[in-house]
Amino acid sequence: MAAVPAPAGGNDLACDFLTVETVWLTRIYVLFFISLERRRVEFVASMANPNGRWVAQQARNLLMLLDDRKRSFRFLLHDRDSKFGGGFNQILSSEGMTIVRTPVRAPNANAYAERWVSTLRRECLDRILIVNRRQLEHVLRVYAAHYNRHRPHRSLSLQPPDESVSAAARAPAGRIRKHELLGGLQRIRSSSVTTPLPMTEFSNPTGAATQKGGVRRRFFTDPSSPKRSPLRSRSAWRRTHGRGAHKAT
Repeated sequence: MAAVPAPAGGNDLACDFLTVETVWLTRIYVLFFISLERRRVEFVASMANPNGRWVAQQARNLLMLLDDRKRSFRFLLHDRDSKFGGGFNQILSSEGMTIVRTPVRAPNANAYAERWVSTLRRECLDRILIVNRRQLEHVLRVYAAHYNRHRPHRSLSLQPPDESVSAAARAPAGRIRKHELLGGLQRIRSSSVTTPLPMTEFSNPTGAATQKGGVRRRFFTDPSSPKRSPLRSRSAWRRTHGRGAHKAT
């Protein structure tokens, strides 16, 4: 085993465990691997009672996944948890990885993994009641995909781990499309150039789209007016046709 910490770079990988309590007071352990360069979550697995054999199998699953992605790592950083026995280190070392173990009771030595745990709890797990392991795996799968593809990071110039800065700089600006994940817990806003967004923020069927100054705008039109004068705000339309108009009369 290597006794010196691995330098931060593109060939470094960190792993750790976190625990999740269900509504039935059952504890589930989550094993995850995160890249130190791009902050990308490479692999996540969960188990109620993990042992050395199960952790070793997850190491094999990780290697198969990395082989499919044509990726390789040189260093693996983890703590001195006894669950990392059972051939876990041997399996990864056979693929050329150098295992680096953190000092005893020093969670800051694995700061990137600890940061992801706090982010996962703050943005996701602390806001959801977990019933069983199946639900937890679905939540982790959805959030990990959101974290890798859409969540911005300051260290990456506000880009997600799966998107390079150069590719984002060349992307043309387009309309913003919003998607909800996990029942609205996470919201994704992405630009779309080829497919325009429907005007869902207004419900007036007689609304007309106009072009002014190169910017596409949408106004409400008053069907009772002979000139069909545009009403430029939702509040103006409500004052004319909404509850305020009935109260005034």
